[in-house]
Amino acid sequence: MPPARSRRPRSCASLYLKRNLLILDEPTSVLTPDEADEVLSTLKKLAQDGQVTIVVITHKFREVNAFCDTVTVLRRGKLVDTRPTAELDKRHHGPR
Repeated sequence: MPPARSRRPRSCASLYLKRNLLILDEPTSVLTPDEADEVLSTLKKLAQDGQVTIVVITHKFREVNAFCDTVTVLRRGKLVDTRPTAELDKRHHGPR
């Protein structure tokens, strides 16, 4: 089974159980960029429809920029910055 398909049942199970919050730790780590886009697009639609709040933990700036509304940066366990994704400085790949 392709990695994108194996991750989908776990996310769907949480949604089926009427969970209002999904915390996803590196949800696309084993996915191709196309598979990641498919999974994240589906999750973003659910969040935009108000069905769920999603917290994504990732190191992938491309995904943060494309699929997240707000970004919070932690460095060595300390809060560095929180801001809307639209305010990110793309030259530095994240808030400073």
